[in-house]
Amino acid sequence: MSVATQINDHEVAALERLLEQYKQSDNLKGILNSFNKQIQEIEDAMFGLFGKLDIMTISGDQLDRIGDIVGQTRLGTNDETYRLLIYARIGINNSTGTTEEIINIFTLITQSTIVDLKDLQPAAIQISGNGVVDSGFETFVKQSIQQALVAGVSLDNMVIFDDTESFMFADEDGGTTPPGGFGFDDEDAPGDGGKLGTDI
Repeated sequence: MSVATQINDHEVAALERLLEQYKQSDNLKGILNSFNKQIQEIEDAMFGLFGKLDIMTISGDQLDRIGDIVGQTRLGTNDETYRLLIYARIGINNSTGTTEEIINIFTLITQSTIVDLKDLQPAAIQISGNGVVDSGFETFVKQSIQQALVAGVSLDNMVIFDDTESFMFADEDGGTTPPGGFGFDDEDAPGDGGKLGTDI
């Protein structure tokens, strides 16, 4: 999708486009300028509105109004977090249930940088990521993902894990996929094993 660029010189540009034989006609230039001045005013007003509807720049009550439009309440969050919830709600409202859409919504809500989605039979998914789900938001996150899924597909479970010290089973060659995983605690060194993910 292309980004609109504001034009600030409608009056000058219109006069420059006049055919040579009309460039000396003060009457014609006067008529053009009367229209072009209004066009410039409309353009300036429209771009002023764009700024007032930009989720990334507005705050407070203006942000609440956008939330009302898309159907997302603030849930007691600050503006920064509320922006993410609004973007996630827009994604949910437009979701067709594809894997990419579900991952994008989960990423927005949890701020995960690593996300894994698995299809489970017969019609369910499991999703996990290394983000954060604040206490009290677990139900909201689950409901958001469920709403983004197509009818008949359910969210089986959701896991948040620590990507720096995750528990993983070893591969055949003794490593982990992805690399850097930790196994069980050693008898001689309790506490040095990997951290299990948290089912939310």
